[in-house]
Amino acid sequence: MGFCPVPHTFRDQVWLCVGAAVGLSAGYLAVRRLYSSKSSTLKSRSPIVIQDASRVLETSERFIDEYVGVPSTKDSQISFAKVVVKSECGEIPQTPAFDELLYVLKGVILVSCQAPFSGKGKALSQNIELKATQGEILSLPKGFRYTISFPDSCEYIAVCLPAFTPALAGR
Repeated sequence: MGFCPVPHTFRDQVWLCVGAAVGLSAGYLAVRRLYSSKSSTLKSRSPIVIQDASRVLETSERFIDEYVGVPSTKDSQISFAKVVVKSECGEIPQTPAFDELLYVLKGVILVSCQAPFSGKGKALSQNIELKATQGEILSLPKGFRYTISFPDSCEYIAVCLPAFTPALAGR
């Protein structure tokens, strides 16, 4: 007996209509979100060049110029920033709710990672110490507690998915 793709019973026809309605609704919402007037610069439907960065942090120790992200392009999906560290310093510990990639352009980045805990209060893995130098990328998944330090001046590119916000930084 062969398979017939046409729904013959009333019940099958109802489920086909429900599936079609859900699919069309999901498609409509996706397209609406993509073309929303409140969407980011990146979601424009033509190629663009982003020339200017927004200076989102400036201290005596470092500055951060964000090219893509919430403050600069209104994009909450990704942030892309260049960070220049002028002298030895460190960041306060954070447990971010975003994945972060750090590409070292110059200098050294040290990261102390505290493993996430299971529901029973036990660490899922041991703590990790990482060191990245020029040309290397640090991949820092969300959920770990990180302490980042810089033994000297340093420059790097930070990419966060979803975009960095103070609320997602977990400080």
